[in-house]
Amino acid sequence: MRSASLLLHRTKRHRTTFVPKYFTFLNLFPAIILFLSSTTTISPARITSRGRIFASAFSTVVLVNQTTRHHRHYRKFKSITTTKMAVPFSSFQEYLVQQKQDAGTGGDNTDVHVVVGNTAGDADSIISALTYGFIQSMVTKNTSTSRTTLIPIVSITQRDLETQRPEVSYMFRALGLEQIADSLRYIDDPIVVSSSKAGPGKRKLTLVDHNRAEEAFSSDAWEVVEILDHHQDEHRHLDTCQGDARQIAFENDKATVASTCTLVAERLKELSCDSQYPSTLSSLLLGTILLDSVNMIPAAGKGTPRDKAAIENLLQQTDWSTISSKTAVSDWWLQDDLSYPPAADSAPSTDRMFEALQAAKFDAKFWNELSVEDALRLDYKRFVVENKDSMSHVFGASSVLLPVEDFLAKPDSVPSILEYMTNTVHVSFLAILFFYKSLENDQNCRQLILCEKKSICNNMESLVSFLIKDGTLELEEIQDSDSVCEENEQLSVRLFDQKNTKASRKQVAPLIRDYYESHA
Repeated sequence: MRSASLLLHRTKRHRTTFVPKYFTFLNLFPAIILFLSSTTTISPARITSRGRIFASAFSTVVLVNQTTRHHRHYRKFKSITTTKMAVPFSSFQEYLVQQKQDAGTGGDNTDVHVVVGNTAGDADSIISALTYGFIQSMVTKNTSTSRTTLIPIVSITQRDLETQRPEVSYMFRALGLEQIADSLRYIDDPIVVSSSKAGPGKRKLTLVDHNRAEEAFSSDAWEVVEILDHHQDEHRHLDTCQGDARQIAFENDKATVASTCTLVAERLKELSCDSQYPSTLSSLLLGTILLDSVNMIPAAGKGTPRDKAAIENLLQQTDWSTISSKTAVSDWWLQDDLSYPPAADSAPSTDRMFEALQAAKFDAKFWNELSVEDALRLDYKRFVVENKDSMSHVFGASSVLLPVEDFLAKPDSVPSILEYMTNTVHVSFLAILFFYKSLENDQNCRQLILCEKKSICNNMESLVSFLIKDGTLELEEIQDSDSVCEENEQLSVRLFDQKNTKASRKQVAPLIRDYYESHA
């Protein structure tokens, strides 16, 4: 039998009320009678003076079955899906500690569901996995036979997080989460590395910031059931992940969001029922979106209308009075305009927040002190391509936030590139994408190095011709290419200035993929 459902809704005055999603109370009256006569019971909510809902709020909450992501209005309700509203955690860090304790190593009695970003492990991959796990943990399926634990995995090691992700480390410090690293699960966690030894049944996997399961999750023990991404669709996992579960924001050869965190923020808005967001959660999402959209500066060509809407919603819907009192966070507010800590509705300056994060990410001292290997692996992605003869080809692409000349000035730069390709990532072709700001005019600059092992491949000349003829990247070869090539007999190296500064790895990698798909 069909009946309507009620949503728990907290008003702006912090009163907890029953509010129908699309209908008036009179429309829902017959459904209420049916609902109250069923075996499901509702206990009165306990409300604090600020109207926050605690653990005894509901034993069961019935939610409207939302069949689209864009809040279309329906005249008829779908059948009820009974869900259990999990106990709200008092902090983001408490959630991470608790899920690590609850899930253990994912034994036979636990239905494990992991959410993980790509192996590059940049801010978007890390923060989208952590925040999406936190948001989804608030509502869990209530089953009688199994217990599902949604576990966010940081897709790099703890050492790399602490030493190679300055912008993420900055956010954690600023928000008073200095000790959070010990509460996280990493790519070398037992729940990942022991998956092949787990009991019967598959472990569920949600991919964020990529849409093809990577090596650590490629065994039959894992089943991809959900994707949130903004890269070109590789059309994998179609047998287990389709429809609304497959959210890939990439259309007409370009991303429709700058950041996966925008997709997470959209999901937060969808599930929140207009409740205010925790300030730590919003800060992590907002900071990452600002970084990836380059603060919505039009000249950067990154931000989209969806990013703008997510930023505005996070600013308006967050209770900023609960923000950390750290000095770094206070710098996000204009001190001459308001007192600190801020009022609940006093949002931070996105300009100041972006500037602080950008400074941490592009810190020249940090990048210059990295070895060649560390600089290459800090933001590396691996790509597998099948060409027209059904032959597989693997190539890599690393992003480095330095000028080419500074990178090549590192000790043994070219031999170190070859060493990295041969013994670390095992590829015969590597693209190194350089992005930095000019000291002369503060303009964004991009450069590109293409590296190919001579003993295995001989595609460099035809690939260069392909990229130049395509014209998307607007490449101009740097005259020093010949001298660099002469330094190593085993590696062919070509250097370019990339005049299209809006074209990032999301555009470069598909072009290289297109070349290998069309060439034997």
